[in-house]
Amino acid sequence: MGKPVGIAECALELRLSRRQLRRYLLEGAPQYRRGRRGRGGQALLDPSAISDWLALRTGTANAQALLRVLAAEIP
Repeated sequence: MGKPVGIAECALELRLSRRQLRRYLLEGAPQYRRGRRGRGGQALLDPSAISDWLALRTGTANAQALLRVLAAEIP
């Protein structure tokens, strides 16, 4: 599991727009910490987990990627 980052930094790392990344989050992409309203409530994301999740959706994932995604989903 990588270092948790904010939406803007994660989008840059994954070469996605912030809008597209937010759409993926609404569709169920894994989050390190869900965002909330107010100061300090920014969502924290693990770019490697989201990358693995995207690979699973497109069918290009391997067994290791599947295990990493499942591990990220367990609290």
